[in-house]
Amino acid sequence: PRRSPDLASGRDFVPLLSGYAPPSAGESYTGKRAGLILFTLENGKMVIQKAIITGNAVYAAKDN
Repeated sequence: PRRSPDLASGRDFVPLLSGYAPPSAGESYTGKRAGLILFTLENGKMVIQKAIITGNAVYAAKDN
């Protein structure tokens, strides 16, 4: 069975959401796009509330 990500650790959830591992010590994200997904858990299911890429909201749930 697949291990659930430890959401307290960016090393687990950044690759899960973006497909890219976070930079190693000394590396940076310069020139790369960054994304953020705001979600809630409702009845045991993840519901995406907002998605932000390079500072721009690209998705917002209708009630936001």
